[in-house]
Amino acid sequence: MPTAGKFKTTNLKAPILTAEGEVAGICSFYLDVTESKLLEEQLQQAQKMEAVGRLAGGIAHDFNNLLGAMMGFNAFLMQDLDKSTPQHNYSSRIDQAGKRAKQLVAQILTFSRMGPTERKGFDLVPVVDEALNLLRGSLPASTRIVTNFGVERAPVVGNSGQLSQVLMNLGVNANDAFDGGDGQIAISIDLVSGDDPVLDALRSKSPGEQKERVEITDVKPRGQQLLVGALGGVSDCLRISVADDGSGIPSDVLASMFDSFFTTKEMRKGTGLGLSVVRTIVSSHEGAMRVSTAEGEGTTVEVYLPSADRSVELRSGDDVSAIPKGHGLVLVIDDENDVADMLSIGLERLGYEVAVGRDGKEAWKSSARPRRTGAVPSSTRSCRKSAGSTSSARSRNIAPTCPASCVRATAIR
Repeated sequence: MPTAGKFKTTNLKAPILTAEGEVAGICSFYLDVTESKLLEEQLQQAQKMEAVGRLAGGIAHDFNNLLGAMMGFNAFLMQDLDKSTPQHNYSSRIDQAGKRAKQLVAQILTFSRMGPTERKGFDLVPVVDEALNLLRGSLPASTRIVTNFGVERAPVVGNSGQLSQVLMNLGVNANDAFDGGDGQIAISIDLVSGDDPVLDALRSKSPGEQKERVEITDVKPRGQQLLVGALGGVSDCLRISVADDGSGIPSDVLASMFDSFFTTKEMRKGTGLGLSVVRTIVSSHEGAMRVSTAEGEGTTVEVYLPSADRSVELRSGDDVSAIPKGHGLVLVIDDENDVADMLSIGLERLGYEVAVGRDGKEAWKSSARPRRTGAVPSSTRSCRKSAGSTSSARSRNIAPTCPASCVRATAIR
């Protein structure tokens, strides 16, 4: 029920007529339309968010092409330069900046619901380690990060890139609490047993509560607790904790901190997307969050994720310590010249011959000239004039044993 002064009404007026048809007065009705107006505003907000999401996704896709080419060519420089030279250090700094840009693109794609949805079993500990390395490079020297891993392995089923992004966003948000001054961020991982009272408080009490719950309670002596989302019927959970010793979160900000576009920063200094993306990712992983804060005493954000069964096969990152060489013809199709050039140079450095085209017809024409015999793999990327599947089918007719790989350019891996 709206509070006093928050009601929305509409006025309906009708004449009061006598038996002779003369106007004797006016009858005025005031109807409470608060609920219908609220639903209308929510619909308009949802439509606006959908439009912004589509726009953001399109921009992120184009930016991916630029970023992919930039990071690819820079990787060639890093391979060719001696590690002891200043030039290699410069190239390494470019690579670090590119990785942070990749995190930003992934954040936009997640916000627009166009991000990757691949789920697999993996160990969360090395993922957190990698995210911490990126986080340390992006925070000022006045911010100290301390870690405490209460488990050696943390099996979970999900998307490692998105969960890495959760830690990055929470770390950056924690640093903002210091307002440019000195501060400490404590990051920990531990296993919470299914009978822990914390999990009881986070479990869903009704259908549909899992994604929608935002509940604030007072905590003695003068703190507050925010519960976001709800766990399903899970037993043990992995807990990622990010705690800062900053100024704490005011009560009038706490309930809105995970809303899209909500920010307490000055104009042009914040997007209001970081924590919103965190909420989206945690919800998609069937997790929940608890925020504990007290003004002047800091804030702790805890992310709870269902722990995977120990029998789940855990996959680690690909071993790229030894880059495999090869031979044969690779057909590369991409409508972005810089991306196509980067791919072709990279493949040529591995020993392959490469035929490049902006579409299937152009690439097949380029590949028609005489070449040495050998394996004939075909690598196709999304393009407008000739779908990858069509080019793949044509390669099968020419070389039945030809392997084909179709790669979508919606996200950089």
